[in-house]
Amino acid sequence: MPIKRIYFRGTFLTLSLALSMLCVSVTVFAKETVVLVTFDYPPLMYEQGDERGQHGIGVEIVKRLFANSNHYTLEVIYVPTNRAIHMFDAREVDMFLGSRLDVRSPDEQVLTLNITSLKAKLFCLQSICDNITTMEDVTGLSDIATIPGSPINQVLVDQGNELVILQSLGQVFQFLVSDRGKFAAAIDFAGYNQLKSMSLSREQPITAAEVILMQIPYDLVIHRNNPKADRLFHYLNDQLKSLPIDQSAQQLLKNYLQSEGVFSQ
Repeated sequence: MPIKRIYFRGTFLTLSLALSMLCVSVTVFAKETVVLVTFDYPPLMYEQGDERGQHGIGVEIVKRLFANSNHYTLEVIYVPTNRAIHMFDAREVDMFLGSRLDVRSPDEQVLTLNITSLKAKLFCLQSICDNITTMEDVTGLSDIATIPGSPINQVLVDQGNELVILQSLGQVFQFLVSDRGKFAAAIDFAGYNQLKSMSLSREQPITAAEVILMQIPYDLVIHRNNPKADRLFHYLNDQLKSLPIDQSAQQLLKNYLQSEGVFSQ
């Protein structure tokens, strides 16, 4: 009987040790889900994906930052612009992809990883745009179509212009090409990308005015009050530095369209 008692105890201890090791193993390899919110703004962010199944310059870069992580798994959600900004400011998500200038949280409450810098321009008929060469020419204009939350909106209002706020970049350019308004404000290559997708046939082309309305930073933003903010920021910062990217927006666009560099499969 004593021998059986010793044998049972040994079996119990062995089983307990095995279960403990299994729990440790599960704990070590469990990944935290990081939720990124953004909005549809091709070719920077595509909600439905492009013809290759890619989801835009910024989203594909962020996906690559997480590709080899042993600690995090990425979830991307797309909502209208104002909703995306609200979800980030309300801390309903971990990160926001767009511009630091989009979100309303004060500087001291966010951590920012800059991806590149973008040029905001005014789109119009070429005959009109040819006469817009300085910011002084962008004054007192009416019916400038733009998306909600864009950093350029306040600049245009301060110049005495009247805005028409529409929910998507597609609606902004549909407003322009249907002659409901004379102007649209957008990131330069995003505007040209939108026009190309619309397959327009017009006697007079739509183009972008020479003047740069604003240089807009294109960022990945994390709220400081997020419990994993510091660890996540340092991880992403290290990953971003290691990526083979030229941070020129035009070079990023070229590489994205040609599936080169960081966008190669």
